[in-house]
Amino acid sequence: MASIQKRGKKHAVVYTYTDQEGQKRQKWETFNTKAEARKRKSAVEAELDNGTFIPPNTTTVESFLNEFVELYGEKRWGLSIYASNTALINNYINPLIGNLVVQDINKRTVDKYIQQLQKTAPVNTPYRHAKTEYVTPCTIEKIIKLLRCAFHQAVRWDIIGKNPFEDADLPKREKKVRAIWTADTIRQALDNCQDGKLYIAINLAFACSMRMGEITGLTWDCLHIADEDIANDNAYVWIEKELTRVDQRAIDALGEKDILFVFPRLMGGKSSTRLVLKKPKTESSIRKVWLPKTLAIGGTPYSWILSSDLPPLNFADFNSVLLTILGVCASGSVALIALILLLILAWNYIKLLFEAAERYILLGVIVYTAPMAFATGASQSTSNIFKSWCRMFGGQIFLLMMNAWCLRLFTSMVGSFLSNPLSL
Repeated sequence: MASIQKRGKKHAVVYTYTDQEGQKRQKWETFNTKAEARKRKSAVEAELDNGTFIPPNTTTVESFLNEFVELYGEKRWGLSIYASNTALINNYINPLIGNLVVQDINKRTVDKYIQQLQKTAPVNTPYRHAKTEYVTPCTIEKIIKLLRCAFHQAVRWDIIGKNPFEDADLPKREKKVRAIWTADTIRQALDNCQDGKLYIAINLAFACSMRMGEITGLTWDCLHIADEDIANDNAYVWIEKELTRVDQRAIDALGEKDILFVFPRLMGGKSSTRLVLKKPKTESSIRKVWLPKTLAIGGTPYSWILSSDLPPLNFADFNSVLLTILGVCASGSVALIALILLLILAWNYIKLLFEAAERYILLGVIVYTAPMAFATGASQSTSNIFKSWCRMFGGQIFLLMMNAWCLRLFTSMVGSFLSNPLSL
């Protein structure tokens, strides 16, 4: 039981408790008035009787958060959340309140801490520089959310009796409405895009509602666009991966449980981050995006290219052709020039094959966006978008047909030349 002892002009509540190591200890708590001492005495006795008494603990915030990250964070957090939360702890929590005892933190301490954060300059990193003079309200909200979760575990672990970060008075922050691209903006971006891969990425972003990491993380096993799938109206894209850059320390702490592939470093030396292909953050992000049957029209020219029979190449015959050419040539310099011309011809043929394949994919994306383009043709204000789409669609069809014709012409000429190299 507890007792009240007078010490000069103050009163102390004296009681005995059992610490976490099972040893009996005596605690003196001093108050200015006897009324306050009586109130604390009644609370201590009630807690001792009910078994809810929490023994004094000198654990600091910094050591507690280290244990919190180890026991809670490594089991619950993903790679990006782990890196973000540990950065908040190291940059904004430990430097300001890391040396405080966990049991000494109350709501008044929390309000003072928030006020101190509002006057703290943000931390700069080698790759990211702060754009504001002080820590933003959005960052303060993330910090308090993290501490609320941590101190909730402190209550669960019987370190403290109440979470002081519940109902914390956060600074007001202005919610900025994100700008949404209109149809004219998308059309302008596509018209000015010169890179074929970027053009496809823009179409996937607004037509399939895919994020940047999901677009760059697409692999061929996620694309189900075979002729049979398109004919059965069963063509789709399965989104189950994303490409992102994560902190190496997060990988070391959490392992590779959600990582599918770690890309090798392109430059020598150790970097603090790694480029990885991993699973999405949530289960709801794993989804299937169906493709319309109109995509089948894009496969017609491509099927023609694939079905054209190439002349059989025999390396022995090709060697004899070179010998014939070299035999006809009078000097070694002419032979070297002929060999260089043959290599240039082979390289351009490979480039033409890749261009035809890329144009087929681009045509498929354009056809996929046909419903949106036809919708813009119904209004006079957006009819220019529909006309631009039609011109672009016709141009891509024409270019793809020309590529296919050039491929057939090239293979026919090369076949004739290989069979009789001196006919030219």
